[in-house]
Amino acid sequence: MRGSPTLTNIRYIAIGVENPAGKGSAFLDGELWVNEMRVTEVDDTPGWAYRFDTAIKFADIASVSFALTERDPHFHGLEERFGSRNTDRNWNIVANVGFEKFLPNSWRGSTLAFTYSHTEAVQNPRYLPGTDIVVDEAANLVEQLNQQGNQGSLEADDIRLRSQTLTVVESYALPSIKLVLPSESWWVTKTINSMTFGFTYNTTTRRNPQTLSFHQWAWSSRFGYAGDFGDNYLEPFTSLGDFFLFSPWKKLRFYYAPKTVTTSITLNRGQTNEQARLQNTPKPVVRNLNASRSFNFNWPITDGGLLNLATDYDLTVTSSLLHFELDTLGQQRPFSSILGDIFGGTRFIDFGVTQNYGQTININPRPVLPSVFDFDKIVTMTTRYSVRYDWQNNIQAGDLGRTAQWNSNLSTNFDVDIKQIDGNRASILLPIRAKIRRSNNYTAVSNGPDTCVYRTTIDR
Repeated sequence: MRGSPTLTNIRYIAIGVENPAGKGSAFLDGELWVNEMRVTEVDDTPGWAYRFDTAIKFADIASVSFALTERDPHFHGLEERFGSRNTDRNWNIVANVGFEKFLPNSWRGSTLAFTYSHTEAVQNPRYLPGTDIVVDEAANLVEQLNQQGNQGSLEADDIRLRSQTLTVVESYALPSIKLVLPSESWWVTKTINSMTFGFTYNTTTRRNPQTLSFHQWAWSSRFGYAGDFGDNYLEPFTSLGDFFLFSPWKKLRFYYAPKTVTTSITLNRGQTNEQARLQNTPKPVVRNLNASRSFNFNWPITDGGLLNLATDYDLTVTSSLLHFELDTLGQQRPFSSILGDIFGGTRFIDFGVTQNYGQTININPRPVLPSVFDFDKIVTMTTRYSVRYDWQNNIQAGDLGRTAQWNSNLSTNFDVDIKQIDGNRASILLPIRAKIRRSNNYTAVSNGPDTCVYRTTIDR
């Protein structure tokens, strides 16, 4: 046996007649006929597979589920010709606990759920990777050839482990933490009761014929706030009654505060350590530490008048805090030191280097046409103006990695309700149906610290 033979890697077969050196004639002339070739002793071992699932539920407080599957190398489905040549064994367990069920009934609306999951996948190949050599036969042969002490047993176990693939994934999660305190005070309902928190932690461990060790961990924490401030407005012309100069505005409302405000902050951190089997040293550690922020509000500025102006605003920012991970010597810093730089450092909260910045502003007027000839009932006019600004910063590319772009959109629609038109006004109002749309897009691409190229397109 030479090399690593495997039937799945055959490229060609050569058949010939060789004349031994120094014997017989130096020149041969003739033909070689090969009738047929057959593969004998085909492995037709029957395969098997099974699956087991179960779940236990403890009222509405907690639940536990378990699943186990196993498949031998010879098992295959009806649509498959061969087995996988691997013994696959997978199992996982998932547990959920709703801790909010232990809170008093007066805390109704609170969420405090905890989730844990553990998954393991083991793959034991029948043959050494890339060959037709049975793993157990190779291990037993090595053990027989090394009878000194337990050296042979150790080498045999090493052969089995090197061919095996093992993956372990574990997760802990508190996806949504919200406490609704039993209080009617506005400073409680609009602050504490409007906050949500979340935390997840995941680990992955893996080894296979190519990877000696792989370990990855990551966690994510989130803070969110969603405030609903209701309708806060003034009606300055209500007290004037039906006085003809102010009658069109007697129902006019001025909203002095946004209706809804939401914001969130997410912090992600993780590391990956890996070493290949053919390398003497581990690969460089892959680190990740970033933050994302968002803020938006909806504000109906006026209503009940002629303009009926409303606006909404959205802001998203992502940034990198990776430079906090290492000290000046390139060594890993303690997480407590990293937190000390983020909170209470040069800034109140230091979110690091901004990588992406985007904001959107929408202005939505709803003009009301004069009530002459019942125009306000027949014609409905809607207008919308939207502008979007984006800025990207590729830290690795330096000044050349900074780009900015913005685009705007203005649209106006007139809708005519035919049912409200009588015969005398039909000839005047039927032609009034229009839609105006204008879109401007601008892109600024940085070619260095002192030059920019602007591109503009206008669609009408």
